[in-house]
Amino acid sequence: MDPARKSSRLLAILATLVVVATMYFARGVLIPFALAVLVSFVLGPLVTLLHGWRIPRPLAVVMSVLVLLGIAGGASWVVVGQARDLTAKLPEYRENTRHKTGALRELFGKPIELAATTVKDMGSELTAPTEPMKRTAEPQLVRVAEPSSGTFQSLRDFLDPVMGMLTTAVMALLFAVVMLLRPEDLRDRFIRLVGNGQIYVTTQAIDDASRRVSRYLIRQVLVNGVLGIAFGLGLMWVGVPDALLWGFMFALLRFIPYVGVWIAALLPIFLAFIISDGWTEPLEAVGVFILVELVGSFVIEPWLYGQGTGISPLAILLSALFWSWLWGPIGLVLSTPITVCLVVMGKYVPQLYFLSLLFSDSPALPAPARLYQRLLAQDQDEAWAVVKEEVQGKSGRAVIDSTVLPTLSMAEHDLQQGTLDPDSAAQIRENIQILLDEIAEADVHLPAMVGAEEVGSLVDLRVLCLPSRSDSDALAAGMLERELIGAGARVEMVPLAELMGETLKKLTQHPVDMVVISAVPPTRLMHVRYICKRLSKQQGLAIIVGLWTLDIDAPGVADRLPSGPNIHVVATIQQAVAVARQLARSVRILRSAAS
Repeated sequence: MDPARKSSRLLAILATLVVVATMYFARGVLIPFALAVLVSFVLGPLVTLLHGWRIPRPLAVVMSVLVLLGIAGGASWVVVGQARDLTAKLPEYRENTRHKTGALRELFGKPIELAATTVKDMGSELTAPTEPMKRTAEPQLVRVAEPSSGTFQSLRDFLDPVMGMLTTAVMALLFAVVMLLRPEDLRDRFIRLVGNGQIYVTTQAIDDASRRVSRYLIRQVLVNGVLGIAFGLGLMWVGVPDALLWGFMFALLRFIPYVGVWIAALLPIFLAFIISDGWTEPLEAVGVFILVELVGSFVIEPWLYGQGTGISPLAILLSALFWSWLWGPIGLVLSTPITVCLVVMGKYVPQLYFLSLLFSDSPALPAPARLYQRLLAQDQDEAWAVVKEEVQGKSGRAVIDSTVLPTLSMAEHDLQQGTLDPDSAAQIRENIQILLDEIAEADVHLPAMVGAEEVGSLVDLRVLCLPSRSDSDALAAGMLERELIGAGARVEMVPLAELMGETLKKLTQHPVDMVVISAVPPTRLMHVRYICKRLSKQQGLAIIVGLWTLDIDAPGVADRLPSGPNIHVVATIQQAVAVARQLARSVRILRSAAS
């Protein structure tokens, strides 16, 4: 690595450490600001809706904030009432709890205690001295009595965290009001600060981030609300007291990734355990939780989210760990929206592309690279999984052009560079042929890939498929051969071992209407031009040159391509079939004129 790149990476690492340290030490200001952004994303659509009804924006903001405060106040009132009722009933369950605990101790405690005693005795025997030692006095346990704190100190210890949370909530609400009152001004200042003259890209990034986060939060509120109601009704059916409280807690704690849902479930399950005489109610509460969570995770969320936030499950887990370490429980709640913003930044800012690569749920490698990797690993099942994913919603011909042929080109490139041995290359070609057969047997199979207007469009057309020189060229020629036969053409394949003179002699004895030359890049275009030059001497012979996956419009490539009035250069199977259909019309016209 050159010194400039090395110093650049060191500066990037140093800048990252400085940013993380700043976020940690300035969390007292940054947490309310982040919460305010979150609130503005939630209330933004409501403010826009009210403002669209010709309500002045300040009044729309005030109405939206009042709606939020009303919902929060009403929910708090219900929760406090339910919690007070539960606290009053807890002494009634003391005897039942003692009975259940004793039963569990009888069931599990004695075996565990016996095992622990056995291990302890074995350890004592192993560490016992071989000779008798003088007995010493037993050490005495000394306890330091802490002075009891006064009433004022106890009240202060209780009020400090409460006042801290209230202060954070008030600051976040004030920040959110300012953001909602002047969103355009804040956006303009942000563009001026970080846009660096790229107004379009920065605007796209802001709109994309706000749209994704708003959509995620609104859908999360809907999903959590529905699941909370279902969980509460299920607990009410089981007979758990204060089911409304537990349903609300379930909906609220589901905002915390991974951890919150288990905390929300354990509390009512434990309550069902201590209030019931038997084991039916706790097991039913567990069943209600499993049913609600399975329906929510595997039915409602995939249907409602679609592509979701655009970040991978692993990224959600890692971001939850990082932000909870940095900002505590609030960081855990903010982890997903912040990660969504980071993914959007990586999408639009080239210097931060690694964020999008690490956290996005889109594949890290394109389909041809993934297929090539599976073929190199000789994993046929995973290779078919890649192709099957591409077949969904596409024709088989399109999959061949976009995935299979580029994969074959990668293998041919590595073979010519010497990084792929011939035996492995032959194995890859054999597996590709198996994949082609699988595609033909799939729902979208190769003969049916030809459109209704193409079926029979090449009837009586005589075509000669001529591989350039390699086995990959022959395999690609076979792909095109199947397509042309599906359209009604009569196709003959030239063996690789056949010399050019033998092919020309065959054309003299058995004329054809068209010759298709198959070449998989990286190929030697000089050899392709030589073949075209020899074939062009055949009077009235149409020539299609298939340089599969090659960018024929790239600078420096056009001058090296074969050219002539009867030569047509294509890069995909679809283009080759389309050109063959056009040439078939000309062939029929010439035949009619000759007859």
